[in-house]
Amino acid sequence: LAPVDFDFQDKNILLVDDRMKTGATATFACELLKGAKLIKTFAVNGSADYALYDEACFCFPWNI
Repeated sequence: LAPVDFDFQDKNILLVDDRMKTGATATFACELLKGAKLIKTFAVNGSADYALYDEACFCFPWNI
């Protein structure tokens, strides 16, 4: 990931990803955004603060 080049200090941040399985990328991104007021995660599929589908109920077509 590239360095963050905007002022995020004291801001609320929502990190969005299509799929979170291990959370490694989100964890790394949260480290880059230290100093933000609040950081929450959203994923279409997987483990996040907010998610449309959990890992058990959504399968990508290429995994069938």
